[in-house]
Amino acid sequence: MAKAFKKQALGRGLSALLQDSKVGDNSLGVENNSTQIGTIVELELDFIEVNPFQPRTQFKEETIRELASSIQELGVIQPITVRETKANTFQLVSGERRFRASKLLDFKTIPAYIRVANEDSVIIPIQCEYFALEGLGKLLNTIKSVQKIHNEQLDIEGLLLTMYDSRLRLSNQVVEEVQSHFTNMVFKTIIQRNVRLSEAPSHGESIIYYDVNSKGATNYLSLAKEIISKQ
Repeated sequence: MAKAFKKQALGRGLSALLQDSKVGDNSLGVENNSTQIGTIVELELDFIEVNPFQPRTQFKEETIRELASSIQELGVIQPITVRETKANTFQLVSGERRFRASKLLDFKTIPAYIRVANEDSVIIPIQCEYFALEGLGKLLNTIKSVQKIHNEQLDIEGLLLTMYDSRLRLSNQVVEEVQSHFTNMVFKTIIQRNVRLSEAPSHGESIIYYDVNSKGATNYLSLAKEIISKQ
């Protein structure tokens, strides 16, 4: 009885799937803020507003009080992240619990990293599976349409490989295909499969708060550093 033939590589390469989808005083108040972008400063709370599109809208009062007690004793150890939306106004990107706890304590300022606001770029996550490659081609075509009709400045910040499992041949093949085809567009950081990453959303927490020592947290912190280094 003949043995079934097992393919050792992806059936159709990425080029075939994509076809024509190629793309190309430290306290900061109302003055002198433009020079502070990309740095950590003491930002006045009065100039910070909550992001209206933040998916998490409710916070347990007990949790905020506990955090406030810790901050009162130790200070704000991890800066919040904001972006400048207009003159003298900043919007929270991350750290809303620290922001709320600081307001509860009547703090005037809070350590903040001012991120460069860039609404003209996107990060494309790619699961290390075959069907993700098929979806990538369609997504790139959609981006091309948006560039033509709505925003010609729209750019791709980078391609992020996710749910990678080094034990699987398919995962490694997808990584090789994407890196070979897109070269410098692919982030060096790869997000590996991690149980803690799957558990964190069910607890309403980011992976950093849920388990900062997990492999998933390490991967995302590495990605954050890589993005910041490019700015």
